[in-house]
Amino acid sequence: MTSKLEFENSDEMREAKLYFNLPENKHIVKYQDCFFDQSDFFYLILEYCDGGSLYTQIKNAKVNFSNETILKWSKEMISAIDYLHRHNIIHRDLKPA
Repeated sequence: MTSKLEFENSDEMREAKLYFNLPENKHIVKYQDCFFDQSDFFYLILEYCDGGSLYTQIKNAKVNFSNETILKWSKEMISAIDYLHRHNIIHRDLKPA
C-alpha cells in the first residue's frame, strides 16, 4: 500500500500536478483527476474525446484525407508540442495511438 507521502512524491503525481497547473490549450486534452487504487495502480482521468484518438480516426476512415486536412492536423500537433515546451514540459510518449 502506498503511503500518502509516497503518493505525493511519486513521479506520477508530479506529472499530474504539472498537467493540472498547465493553462488550458485547445489542442491538449484537459486533466480531470488522478489517484492510486488499492493495488497501487495510477489513474490519470482526462476529458472524454468523442471519436477517440487521431489514430482511431485515421484507421477507421473510409476515405483518403486531403493534404489540407493532414497539414491542419500536423500544425495542431506541433502547436500542442510547442505549447508544452514553452511551459517547460517535454512529452515523453508521443505515438499515433
